[in-house]
Amino acid sequence: MKRTFRYCGRRAFSLIEVVIALGVVSFSVIPLIGLNSVSLSTLKAAKESEIAGRIFRSVLNEGLVSDFSNLQTLAGSRSYDFEGMILGSGAATYQATVSVEPATIRDGASDVAIDGASRLKVQILGPGQQIIATRFALIGNRMKSAP
Repeated sequence: MKRTFRYCGRRAFSLIEVVIALGVVSFSVIPLIGLNSVSLSTLKAAKESEIAGRIFRSVLNEGLVSDFSNLQTLAGSRSYDFEGMILGSGAATYQATVSVEPATIRDGASDVAIDGASRLKVQILGPGQQIIATRFALIGNRMKSAP
């Protein structure tokens, strides 16, 4: 007895076609999932760099508007929140340690002090107290007259 099938105008996918389609989709999706962890770590590093820059600019601006003779008052530790805004009190996410040192320039094998200038060093600690940035700036005495 011979079976005959009627063609009703509808046609379904065969099992082999479905398996091949799933294989193609899985080979294209799996690498995208792997990129997710890379993009998250890059996002975290970019955020920390941006916050470190914000903290450094805050300290630098404070140094630029301060009187040069009172520049040592900037030295010390400051606390910042998760956005890089200074905290009076409360739980700090970031810490900045500021030091003010005499500015020097390398002249051959020795360092020579630059008269009328100071070096501002800002070390920024992130969550977990790891160092995320150390930045330097030279601040000169605007009131000192040139020889």
